[in-house]
Amino acid sequence: MNLELASKVVVISGGAKGIGEAITISFAAEGAVACILGRNPVEAEELCARVAEDGGRAEFFACELTDENAVREVVGVIFKKYGRIDCVVNNAGVNDGAGLSSGVEAFRESLEKNIVHCFVLVQAAMDALIASRGSVVNVGSKCASTGQGGTNGYDASKGAMNALTRE
Repeated sequence: MNLELASKVVVISGGAKGIGEAITISFAAEGAVACILGRNPVEAEELCARVAEDGGRAEFFACELTDENAVREVVGVIFKKYGRIDCVVNNAGVNDGAGLSSGVEAFRESLEKNIVHCFVLVQAAMDALIASRGSVVNVGSKCASTGQGGTNGYDASKGAMNALTRE
């Protein structure tokens, strides 16, 4: 399939495993440069090597997504290296079990891990996305509408992601 993604630069948070791994492989198979943001260099480097074996391009950029300065810095590094950013995929997140009995601090941490970094990543890449007429893909969850029980932070963050996407 040709989705006209050759040489497009795609920033994928949490792009080394699970859904993110599939996203990375799919973009690379279409000729895009898949820039993986995350904390686990072992999984990411293994994935980058597999992508390269298949003729694609993927690169890992170590980044703690809850660290605003680190996110802004890595976006700058990617832009400097490639001269463009065409797409941001907000995939990283964790259904962490932060429920009502977990307390307010756990709820706040869940929001940081699941929605705040999405806002920061898009904001950091905004000028590059505007210049390239790029796009943002936000990976949501059915929990935004259905809930799950005992996962208030995750559920609220995915509901917020839906609202952020509409905005």
